[in-house]
Amino acid sequence: MALGAVVCVFGLLALVTARGAALLGTRRARG
Repeated sequence: MALGAVVCVFGLLALVTARGAALLGTRRARG
C-alpha cells in the first residue's frame, strides 16, 4: 500500500484545516 501517499494527503488536509481555522479566527476577530 502507498502509505506515504496517505500520510501526504493527511498532512495536506491538516494544513488546509489549520489555515482555514486561522483565516476564520482573524476574520471573526476583525469583523
